[in-house]
Amino acid sequence: MGVPVGFDTARLLVNVPAIDTVRKIAGLGMVSVLVQQSKPEDMWLGIGSVDSNGAASVGAVGTQQHKKSATGNVTFPINSFFDLADATIKIDGSWVQDKLDASSTRNAPFDPTERAGIYNKALRRGLYEAAFAANIDKSKMLVSSCVYLPMVAVGVMLNSIAGPIIMAASAPLGSLMAIAASGRDNTELTKKALHHYRQSMFIGCAPDRYLAAAAVIGTNRFIKARA
Repeated sequence: MGVPVGFDTARLLVNVPAIDTVRKIAGLGMVSVLVQQSKPEDMWLGIGSVDSNGAASVGAVGTQQHKKSATGNVTFPINSFFDLADATIKIDGSWVQDKLDASSTRNAPFDPTERAGIYNKALRRGLYEAAFAANIDKSKMLVSSCVYLPMVAVGVMLNSIAGPIIMAASAPLGSLMAIAASGRDNTELTKKALHHYRQSMFIGCAPDRYLAAAAVIGTNRFIKARA
């Protein structure tokens, strides 16, 4: 986890049940959490100044990079982007170190409470990104637009919203029928379908699943320090 030598890692507690709850609600498969150093700033030599004698001073110039605390990327199975997506959360170790260096806490790098709070904030951001990517990515937005835009057009032409509402209800009705069928027909095929495919009230994008996952992410602490 990028901790210094001598740090007692046993004092950092990970709330695995909370992470698993987010995983299930967001429709994620395997969740991996890594700590890695971000790419260092690009540096090059430049002319700093020229004095009256024509002598030039050389200075190092760098680009200022905005560091993200963490990223959350997802990978869908080859056969379906509606299947469970594996998530990889990458916490930026350089960002963590910058926060520790800027902390007013005495001996912050070795303080488990300080480090746990920083890790928790980064992990939250990574989970937010992964949940969003799994449920509201470009491919799903394309599916949603292909389904819902014609519904709106039909409603406008017929001057009625009854048809589009019935068509839009096909997604939640299909989910309810699948759940009801699983109660009557407890076959391996039905269980596999319900386990691997994410049920949603919407077609394409699944904002309901993302918002539910975001609520869990925002109200839980994933990493804390042992007293």
